[in-house]
Amino acid sequence: MVAFAGGLGFLAYSIIVRDQLQIPLMASGFAIVGLVFVAAAVMAAANVIRAGRDGRDGTAVMTSLLGGLLAIAAFLSFAAAMIMGLIWGGTATP
Repeated sequence: MVAFAGGLGFLAYSIIVRDQLQIPLMASGFAIVGLVFVAAAVMAAANVIRAGRDGRDGTAVMTSLLGGLLAIAAFLSFAAAMIMGLIWGGTATP
């Protein structure tokens, strides 16, 4: 939870500050938030397995839905980080 709040805080700071490092800071913020979402999705997958073995089917289904949403959020965050990296790199051809 602390890493998620820190990542969102860093991302908010990078959106507010207007200077030449804004785009790389946003890319870093999205990458940090993506890593936190990946960790949460992995923990949700472990809880799905545990709930399935214990016979708690409703909990397993709801946790799997939550884990899927967390995984989607992680991929969206990584996509945003890649887009920010491409913007920072520019469109110059070698």
